[in-house]
Amino acid sequence: MPVCFTATICPGSEDFQRPQDLLHGFDDHFPERVIDAGQNKRQANGDRYYQLLVGPNTHSEKVTQFIGMIPRSKAAEHFHLYEEAIYILSGAGYMWAGETHTPVNAGSMIFVPAKQAHCLECTEAEGMLLVGSFYPAGSPAINYATESAAN
Repeated sequence: MPVCFTATICPGSEDFQRPQDLLHGFDDHFPERVIDAGQNKRQANGDRYYQLLVGPNTHSEKVTQFIGMIPRSKAAEHFHLYEEAIYILSGAGYMWAGETHTPVNAGSMIFVPAKQAHCLECTEAEGMLLVGSFYPAGSPAINYATESAAN
């Protein structure tokens, strides 16, 4: 089975020091860093769900990573106060920004700047699975309606 890796690089700090003792792997001091993507850990957000993978629960105060599922639907246009990178694992649809849109499918990587109005639409009956990262850390459930969505 092929393996796919994605990397998200967020703004760093000039005074960041990588701990040398972590370079050789994980140990049992931080068992919460291995996350089970089980159904019992999903959080509903309307007709969608998400599950936090990386965030304050894994000692990451700067970046949040989550997985999510979108059924066949189009979300209301919204924006976030954080930058977001989304990688489509399966499914297809459109990424919307106002009246413009572009097709997305498995393997698409999407970058959404902070405060960019957008919405993701899934056009397949099986739904769309994705993994997302955002900076600064927060909750994927928090979004703000745009004026066009509020009218």
